[in-house]
Amino acid sequence: MICLLLDSYIFRSYMFSKKAFFWYQLVGWLIVYLLFMLYTYLRIGEAIYAAAIATCAFFCFAGIVYTYSLCIYPKLYTQNRILFFISAILLLVSSSLIRIYVEAHFIAQLYSGKSFFNASIAHISYVVVTNFVALVLAVLLKHVSISFVIMKKQKEMERKQLMTEMKLLKAQLQPHFLFNSLNNIYYEAYKESPKAAQLIEKLSEVMRFFLEINMKDKIPVETEISFIRNIIDLEQIRCYNPVHVEINNNVGSGVYIPPMLMVPLVENALKHGIDKRSSNNYILIDIQVTANNISFSIRNHLHTTIRERNISGTGLKNLKERLILLYTDNYTLQTFEQESDFIANLNIPRK
Repeated sequence: MICLLLDSYIFRSYMFSKKAFFWYQLVGWLIVYLLFMLYTYLRIGEAIYAAAIATCAFFCFAGIVYTYSLCIYPKLYTQNRILFFISAILLLVSSSLIRIYVEAHFIAQLYSGKSFFNASIAHISYVVVTNFVALVLAVLLKHVSISFVIMKKQKEMERKQLMTEMKLLKAQLQPHFLFNSLNNIYYEAYKESPKAAQLIEKLSEVMRFFLEINMKDKIPVETEISFIRNIIDLEQIRCYNPVHVEINNNVGSGVYIPPMLMVPLVENALKHGIDKRSSNNYILIDIQVTANNISFSIRNHLHTTIRERNISGTGLKNLKERLILLYTDNYTLQTFEQESDFIANLNIPRK
């Protein structure tokens, strides 16, 4: 009953304010104290002595729960399992010894009769068992609280994913009207300027990707690469000198990734790695696929004029948030400068 009550107020603490959590916690510990008090009074029959014994047991009980939850678990559970178990055992032993000593040598002076709490084998067994129950309860409560934190994060991720999908739906244009208009412009442009017609065709493919393919959960890697080539070709229009682009990949058929996963890194390179007045513009892309992972690496020249700008855009931040939604912590994204180059490495699981 106590465990269910404490589990309940932990769950509700995520649903209500900190003030409400405090009151749930206070009620829970009050019930624990009253149970100690009732048991001791029924066994001894002396109210003051029973209250003193219950108070000692209560503070020991609470000390075990909070020491484990706030100190031992967060500091040692993931770092050093052996030290974690040793600390938990030491907590149990030390709290039991302190409680036995206080009850048998100090609180016993309040009672003139023959007391159960006198450092006898029965008393020691009772203290160890109840303290062990407190430790087990601390373990259960900690794991329950962690599970609720995970549930809360998952709900938040689902909410963000839903908001993203809603934004994509709101951003959709009338596709038939759009593509019919682009096709008409394409045929008119082809008569006068075939190069302009090719650019319109690439723009049409980019828009089709946004309106159709980007709504899918996963797409072939080669489709993402084709989209990347198109946006690079369109970006080169504004450059006086051609941009050297090299894409190396060992990707075969049947390899799928979430759409628009590599594109933000390419857009970042296009935004911060191209100086349209310079002839030294290049973007080197390398895509490797193994049995378990897909790695994407992009390198671009970092010009002095661009290096001096504030390049803290939202593209990489949004990418990280999306990666967390998709893979939690099962991915790596590294960005760094090396001499005059900017490098970004993305590694995701192949699943």
